[in-house]
Amino acid sequence: MSLQFIMGNSGAGKSRYAYEKILAEAARHPEKNYLIVVPEQFTMQTQKELVSLHPAGGILNIDILSFQRLAYRIFEETGGSLYPVLEETGKSLVVKRVAQEKKKELTILGSTLKRTGAVSQMKSLISELKQYQIAPSELDAWAEETGEKKLLAAKLKDTGVIYRAFEKYLENRYVTAEDVLEVLVGKLEESALIKNSEVLVDGFTGFTPVQIGVLGKLFRLCAKVYVTIIMDEREDPYKKAIPHQLFAMSRQLVQQLMKAADESGCPVEPEIWVRRSGHGRFQPGSTMDQLEQRLFRYGKRGFSGNGIEKRPESGTEAKTGNPAAGYEAKQQGIYISVAPNPRAELEETVRLIRRMVREEGMRYQDFAVLTGDLSVYGTYAREIFEKCGVPYFVDEKHSVLMNPFVEFLRAAIEMVVQSFSYESVFRYLRCGLSSLDREETDAMENYVLALGIRGLKAYGETWTRGYRGIKPDEVPQRNLLREKFYAEVQPFAERMKKKDATVRERTEALYALAVQNQMQEKLEERRQQFEQQGQEAFAKEYSQIYGIVMELLDKIVEVLGEEKMTLAEYQEILEAGFAEASVGIIPPTADQVLIGDNERSRLKDIRVLFFVGVNDGLIPRHDAGGGILSEYDREELERADAKLSPTARETMYQQKFHLYRNLTKPSERLYLSFTKAGASGEAQNPSYLINEIRKLFPEIPVRDIEKEEKPEEKLEMPRSGEALFLEELGRAAEGEIDPLFEELYRWYAAHPEAGIPAETYRKAAFLRCADGVIGRSAASALYG
Repeated sequence: MSLQFIMGNSGAGKSRYAYEKILAEAARHPEKNYLIVVPEQFTMQTQKELVSLHPAGGILNIDILSFQRLAYRIFEETGGSLYPVLEETGKSLVVKRVAQEKKKELTILGSTLKRTGAVSQMKSLISELKQYQIAPSELDAWAEETGEKKLLAAKLKDTGVIYRAFEKYLENRYVTAEDVLEVLVGKLEESALIKNSEVLVDGFTGFTPVQIGVLGKLFRLCAKVYVTIIMDEREDPYKKAIPHQLFAMSRQLVQQLMKAADESGCPVEPEIWVRRSGHGRFQPGSTMDQLEQRLFRYGKRGFSGNGIEKRPESGTEAKTGNPAAGYEAKQQGIYISVAPNPRAELEETVRLIRRMVREEGMRYQDFAVLTGDLSVYGTYAREIFEKCGVPYFVDEKHSVLMNPFVEFLRAAIEMVVQSFSYESVFRYLRCGLSSLDREETDAMENYVLALGIRGLKAYGETWTRGYRGIKPDEVPQRNLLREKFYAEVQPFAERMKKKDATVRERTEALYALAVQNQMQEKLEERRQQFEQQGQEAFAKEYSQIYGIVMELLDKIVEVLGEEKMTLAEYQEILEAGFAEASVGIIPPTADQVLIGDNERSRLKDIRVLFFVGVNDGLIPRHDAGGGILSEYDREELERADAKLSPTARETMYQQKFHLYRNLTKPSERLYLSFTKAGASGEAQNPSYLINEIRKLFPEIPVRDIEKEEKPEEKLEMPRSGEALFLEELGRAAEGEIDPLFEELYRWYAAHPEAGIPAETYRKAAFLRCADGVIGRSAASALYG
């Protein structure tokens, strides 16, 4: 048994070297097992890469696993009972329930947990405590040690009450994902798969204490464990980590693993250094190569012609190829631009992507767009990329709260809670999934508003009254709409209003309402419509939403089924479940531009990266420090040697490391852009990152898109020229006719398939009302 680190700079080819090493070993020893442990989101991608690297296209004795998948693989082999795993949505349901039960024992968090998002924050805090192996009793001890910090002490005590109740509820029923790894530690010794196998741990920048416990056991049982570490070849990886230094996370990781190895009695072999070479991401001497070598490195360093400063030799050097001799850099580099606003920034991004695809033969999958504010830039990206015909995928999880089906169920319960108030009834009907269509809903709403109808009883009585403006024969038609609506909701309302109903009974009533309104069929129709319109992302969402909601309802019944609950309490539980549920979409096609978040998204094999919105406050992100425990609370606990997840100061240093990783992902070009104003018009400043890059490369100019942009540059695609056409059309209507407008008009008029109604726009722009007067009778009718 032994531990060996595989170290190298970002882009040096550590993973490639490690994969080839494992493949070679696996081919020589087909009787041995080889395991590759990677983060959950990398499993499929790693599998694909290994198959493509293998000469025979197969990996029979190699398994690619995450920590969770490794656990289930071992459980399958060793047997033994494992309680069902409570996933994130289930955790929120249990937290909400125990908070309701213990509200009399809570001193300050009782009212807080009723706020939107508070249950999710408490669930995250409990998960964090379990990851760091902190028991409820330790929270009580911390509360005693805080002394005069009464607010912090009260928070810790309340958290301890909920945490203890949470643990008690789960006892002999469920385990959490964190508990799964603790069970795994006890099962590893029984596994024949693990004994004498070789393990590669790749793609991690840090481990939780629970994961360190698993690795410690692997060190003891496996023949060899390799761990890849991002580390500058000029640095000493064994020096004490200083938080503000770029590779502090890597040094902490090395120290954690060496301590675990020492406790396991596992020797540590000399590290393998993967030098930048033929398998590296960058061409030696290129601008991107120099960026990787110099970014966030402080102090005086000398750089050779190819940007390499050698560190003293230690360990083993991986021989993976020689740098190309006499390499002359192609057009590779870094570009910085400023745009007036996010929309203009993304329009310029799309134009550059289209141009490179058209003129340089690139594929859309060669590009990625990252941002620090995906909520704003993702919205603009969908509109602009769609308009320009560029295939894209926004890498985010959608909350289910805005889906019409979820809104339908939430509105149905709200309708009963509010005793069929006007607002709640038409919130329900406006979802578009009830038995009434839009025109019928409009007609019924006018009648209800005119006569002030409220309450279920009023909807159960025959409507015979008229009002000013309604025709007598229309009243019976409104009554027919009332009958249809009443027949739909009355059984549901009666079952929901039952005072001593259990969670199961209330959930069955909700399910019956969904079945009665043929929700599955209606959602399938909408999915087909989106598919026909080419909106693959929406089609994927609608194909999943019914299953997600049914799974949530099943989970509510499974966790809380036989408990009696008031309707208001049930509504809170359901809202907590819906708030936690989300829709994850796998990219529909391979050849598309990835649009992702700077902190969440993981990039692989891209040639060009567009980093948009590089503004102060977004890159790096300034978190407000919300949550049950504030930033001040966490700093106090850290001073008392209570170890939790990183504080804001530590997170800020870590963000620098993640920036380094992302900025060195593209192999050829990096485009950085920032805006003068935000989406709502507020003035913005560039991020400090822009100045950092300009200090390293002072020759790089900052291009002002607004000043340098030429009108014809907007014409990458027919749809993208619409705004310019309308702008020029307005000038033409005032007598300023530009040759560019004439050419655009001729082209759009000759190509109606482009979707721009040029003739209709022209008629509207040149429409003039004839001067004249109106007659006395018309004036009297209009103005009295």
